[in-house]
Amino acid sequence: MPLFNSGPNAWWRWSSYRRNAVTRPQQAAYAEGVAAADQAQTGRRRGAYRAGERDGQRFEARRHRGNPVLATLVVLVALAGVGYGYLSWQQGSFAAGGAVIDEKLAEVRGGASQAGVAGGQAVQKAGAAIATKSQTIAQPAPSVQSHSPGG
Repeated sequence: MPLFNSGPNAWWRWSSYRRNAVTRPQQAAYAEGVAAADQAQTGRRRGAYRAGERDGQRFEARRHRGNPVLATLVVLVALAGVGYGYLSWQQGSFAAGGAVIDEKLAEVRGGASQAGVAGGQAVQKAGAAIATKSQTIAQPAPSVQSHSPGG
């Protein structure tokens, strides 16, 4: 079987093929241009990928970051719970552990009220001292007569 059909249109097909055919130097130039464009596009693509990756990491870090005040409160409540559990275990029951806590709070409250009374007395003494000093300052100074020369 021949490469091309024989017949009236055989030469026309061959000539149209040759007319649209690309020469080897044109193919090489096209391949180099495609390779350069592909390389540039690959670099842009790689840069865009890295930028997107950085943005994603920032977003994830922001999403997983918590509130420090809330975290501190949760830790403090957990420590109080652990302390109450230990006290209940040491006393034998939760009721006895609660009674120990109530006693300690009453001691602290009593000490604070005694300190408040002592503080109030100190304030009264300081107020009296300020009043006496202000009275001595408020007294008029003895008048001094000025002597003018020639007068």
